[in-house]
Amino acid sequence: IRDPHTEMQHARGMSLGELLKKKADEGVAVRVMLWDDETSLPLIKNKGANLNKGGPRIPWHDSHACVIGEAACDVLTNFEQRWTKQCDPSLLVPSSTLVNLVPQVNSNTSIENNNWKVQVYRSIDHASVDDLCGNFNAERSIHEAYVEAIRHAEKFIYIENQYFIGGCQWWEKDKNVGCTNLIPIEIALKVVSKIKAKERFAVYIVIPMWPEGVAESESVQDILYWTRETVAMMYRLIGEAIKESGEIGHPRDYLNFFCLANREHKGKGEYLPLDSPHPETDYWNAQKNRRFMVYVHSKLMIGSANINQRSMDGKRDTEIAIGCFQIQDEVEKQMNLSDVHAYRMSLCNEEIVDMEGEEIYIVAP
Repeated sequence: IRDPHTEMQHARGMSLGELLKKKADEGVAVRVMLWDDETSLPLIKNKGANLNKGGPRIPWHDSHACVIGEAACDVLTNFEQRWTKQCDPSLLVPSSTLVNLVPQVNSNTSIENNNWKVQVYRSIDHASVDDLCGNFNAERSIHEAYVEAIRHAEKFIYIENQYFIGGCQWWEKDKNVGCTNLIPIEIALKVVSKIKAKERFAVYIVIPMWPEGVAESESVQDILYWTRETVAMMYRLIGEAIKESGEIGHPRDYLNFFCLANREHKGKGEYLPLDSPHPETDYWNAQKNRRFMVYVHSKLMIGSANINQRSMDGKRDTEIAIGCFQIQDEVEKQMNLSDVHAYRMSLCNEEIVDMEGEEIYIVAP
């Protein structure tokens, strides 16, 4: 928000955020307040959602992790770097004064009885943090970690994410929209390489039915369109590889996308809303059919990064994530005794039920 006609010489070209920060630095108490009553802007209201009209409430599915040990030092360092960039460094408590802090160790140091390796990754640039390694103006280590993990996958890939958009340079249309992250392409090319090698490989990707927001809105429809272009590109590459191999098969033998949903039976004494949603809307259909999506908000890798250009670019949204690797001996590998495997199996069995609502136990992957 800028006022090009201001008479204040020093305020010309200043954004609202810069002005508020300037005043805060001068000691003025700045408060940003949001309100929602008859005086607020009606354009941002969502007329489709109303407590009087009832549910569904759109439950969320998410995944979290607690980082302890040496990797937590990287999380602390990230906080210190971001604080120093945005705020007064003198207000930051020196980490050297924190008691019971796990000491940082060299990355090559071996720790007994610890078979976990954890790495913290980021998407961030020089506008949000100082002291980026190698004098780079942006860090894209989350994107690089995804690509590295995909390239080293041997039997399958399992992903949960709030978005799945990328590889526009390989789309059939809209090649120049700027969504150039390599994750969807790398997955498709991994499958192609396995088809050529005549090796079994499977990819399971769980995403929400539509991203957060009103399904009929232009922004959500745009995201769904770009997601469709991404998926179509991947299936096209895999289909071409199957055809070239001369084998009988279908792209869905290798790559599948899933959305989580639920259906509720009407219960005795169930609350009846006072009003009804607008007819023929997604909201209305959800109530009529008593079916609703479970919103997938998780990111596996665990972190804040979505699989889209904003999160993977490094110069746009700031993100942080962790990648975990559990060292196993050969016996443990053969018997699938890792905690990673157990967690993945727990997720699969939590999400999959039969038509009667009974859980189906998944044996593999």
